[in-house]
Amino acid sequence: KGFSSLHVHLQRCASAIGFEPVFEDQHMWSAAGRGEPDPVLVKALDAELHAEGPRLSRRSYPMPESRWVSVYKMLAAADKDTAAASIYENLRAAVCQIVEHHVAAHGLSTVALGGAVFDNPRLCADVAALDAVERVWVSPEPGWGCLAFGAAASYAGLHPRLLGTPGLSHSFDDDACRAAVRSAGVDSEQVLDATREIVAVLAAGQGVGRFVGLGGFGRAGGGSRSVLVRGDDAEAVERVRRALGRDPDEEPVAVVLADEPVLDQLDRSAIGGPLRYGVSAPLVPSAFTHRYPALVSPDGRANLLLVDRDSDPALLAILASLRDRTTCGAIAIWPLASGTDPVVSLPGDAVRLYRDVGMDALLLGSTWIAS
Repeated sequence: KGFSSLHVHLQRCASAIGFEPVFEDQHMWSAAGRGEPDPVLVKALDAELHAEGPRLSRRSYPMPESRWVSVYKMLAAADKDTAAASIYENLRAAVCQIVEHHVAAHGLSTVALGGAVFDNPRLCADVAALDAVERVWVSPEPGWGCLAFGAAASYAGLHPRLLGTPGLSHSFDDDACRAAVRSAGVDSEQVLDATREIVAVLAAGQGVGRFVGLGGFGRAGGGSRSVLVRGDDAEAVERVRRALGRDPDEEPVAVVLADEPVLDQLDRSAIGGPLRYGVSAPLVPSAFTHRYPALVSPDGRANLLLVDRDSDPALLAILASLRDRTTCGAIAIWPLASGTDPVVSLPGDAVRLYRDVGMDALLLGSTWIAS
């Protein structure tokens, strides 16, 4: 209980420090990764939001015309990154204390996370890091989207289970992809296995759009509705972000081979589910930070999506081949989309994006398009 008040409070916090509520929540959490919590701000926020046993504190937040009470004024006057870090620290403490209460009260060891506040990779990782939590379950869309998805699955009588990867939604056949290319009038060729072509582009420090199979999950398209860039080339990662018009506050998802040695020290026991879907940002070992600095935020986290033999076989082949050729076992993925648009859902939209942003290459089903 108390989460409705929490959503109102977080929207007021976002507005106070210059972010558009809901639409720019991810940017606020990215800003939090660059700042350090201010003890005075955290104490003021704790007075507004805190855990009370099994529930959140309930507040009657002021109406919009009078919402600028002291705590929001304090946030507005503070450095943006410091304010965001303070907001996150307050949220983390409140949510983690509630989880710990219920784990202890009911003898739980596995926790399922879902709802708007969990559209936050840092929070999913921090809950999984609690000593009392042995395992975390999430949906591929752990934020608002999982509520409707869970309701539909429950109504249909589906039992909770680990969803296969990659992605959800519709898969377009090669005929539909070829028709989109013909309509756009771009040069292309058919390939049975595009691994070699993709790896050659990645090795050269360029970006490859990938529109294959089922629709990609998550904000960055899960690798199947995404733009891929080699993860050890910070300049290439930034160049592709700019070409796509993505916000500077946006953080890429790091798609990494599950057996990548620099992740050997990462504790995966509780967080395996979120790592499967790329919806958690744990603290990563220093070896990973040294090897892939473009994929790590200032607070030492990476939004990880681990790929193994049970996930996307084609993506696994790309990563393995890239590592064999360059020693790089990670790629950054950005959404296959421009600006603030959602991930493209139609082959024709993918081709238009390729042309509009000057993408280096695009794999559309089995159709290969290159500049």
